Amino acid sequence: MSRRNGELEKRGPEFICTPEDYRRTFASPSGRRVLHHLLIKFFQEADDDEERLERNLTLRILRNMGVIQSVTIKAISEAMINIARKHPIIDLHTFDDLAEGSG
Repeated sequence: MSRRNGELEKRGPEFICTPEDYRRTFASPSGRRVLHHLLIKFFQEADDDEERLERNLTLRILRNMGVIQSVTIKAISEAMINIARKHPIIDLHTFDDLAEGSG
């Protein structure tokens, strides 16, 4: 739904996106690059309003994909712990290596 003149405008079913729509969008090679870019920003601290908006948008996309929901938190936590065990800590303060595409 969108706002027009202070009222909510209803949209037809062609505008309703399912979690599967989001998953398909990011399943292509170019979609995975976009998701990678969004996640780099997501895991960085937000210093200003624009960065906070980008972070919130990424969070909304992840929720819309069905990635972040109460039933997935345990799996996400376990995956993060496994990642941390398998990869050495390079730098606790920056993600510069990710932004340059080496991560």
